Amino acid sequence: HLVTLGRDNSFILSLKENHRTFESLRSLFDSAGIDLAGIADDRRNFWEWFIPRTAAALLAGLHRQNIYGLMKNEPVRKQLETLIGELAELAAADDVLILPPDMLHAVYAFPAAWKFPLQSDDKKLVTAEFGRLSTLLQNQAETAGRPIPLLRRLLDEFYNKILA
Repeated sequence: HLVTLGRDNSFILSLKENHRTFESLRSLFDSAGIDLAGIADDRRNFWEWFIPRTAAALLAGLHRQNIYGLMKNEPVRKQLETLIGELAELAAADDVLILPPDMLHAVYAFPAAWKFPLQSDDKKLVTAEFGRLSTLLQNQAETAGRPIPLLRRLLDEFYNKILA
């Protein structure tokens, strides 16, 4: 599992840094000038990747704006903060402590013009991406028994506005 973060050439692998595969890859990445880090906690790695991308993708697709446009809109920025908090609650139910300010910082590190699949003009792509995302989120919320009022409202709004 490979995750890219921010605008840098850096990668995080879901492997302990002393794992032999990690050591082999580190020398290869170092020779290419790419930073490589290892995280032994797969669940943490997943949530730290998933939360900022999911929150930003859902809002960007719903409002049909890039990150820069979203950040200029104060009510949407507030939604982003609340949404990240709700997603962090789902992570907490998975025994992963996520700090929402860190996830907000990760969203701000996305390129300003980044385009998410939920912003695509290809309705089949948007429908498939939304289906995967909404199913995963709703299943996780049900399993976790955590309220996600804003997330549920945004999923319904996205479906009715974009896909219906």
